[in-house]
Amino acid sequence: MDGSLLTDVQTLTGDDQVNEFNLDKTPEGYVISYSGSREHPGVFLLLGDLEHLERVELDSLGLRVNQYVDDLGQLHLGWIRYPLNYGVFEIYYLQSDLNDVNPQYKALIHSQNITTAIRITGPALGFDQELAYFIWSESIVSGLDTGAQTTYLQYFPVGQPDKVRPPMRMAIPATQVLDEEPIYGTYFQVWQSPSGQILSSNGGMSVLR
Repeated sequence: MDGSLLTDVQTLTGDDQVNEFNLDKTPEGYVISYSGSREHPGVFLLLGDLEHLERVELDSLGLRVNQYVDDLGQLHLGWIRYPLNYGVFEIYYLQSDLNDVNPQYKALIHSQNITTAIRITGPALGFDQELAYFIWSESIVSGLDTGAQTTYLQYFPVGQPDKVRPPMRMAIPATQVLDEEPIYGTYFQVWQSPSGQILSSNGGMSVLR
């Protein structure tokens, strides 16, 4: 391999703005999800082979899409609505067969009022054998509490988002000594330790164990 192109460059997303994207290859073809910015939102899905991709608009107001295709061929998607100024921050989840993706079946996982004083990072979507998880952080960027940051976790049985649990705060003591090692991937997984502590990892970051 000498680094030369095997094909011409092909634009897949048209005029859509792309801030995040995910790609999986399945026996039926490609699964590509992407989303825009807060100024130009939108979550879209491309399905099929590269010459005949079907485009599905999932949410015209959506951002920060996460994607996972499980061993059974089920597609799992998570994304948010995050207004520029004052408004409502929302997290959505959609599980579907690859050949029957219907955005009307998206489930609202979390909703809260926000102001310009709050900056949200994430969320990340992850799975273990039984549960699906959303993890995100909120930082205070103005006012007396500037610099304060809180990380939240919400989970539900896979395929049953109607049974989602309320958000829980996550905290790791600053004095805790944790071994770290690099991990790689496009999504994170979550494990339950014997002590009951939730341990998580995210693609391109570190796993704590």
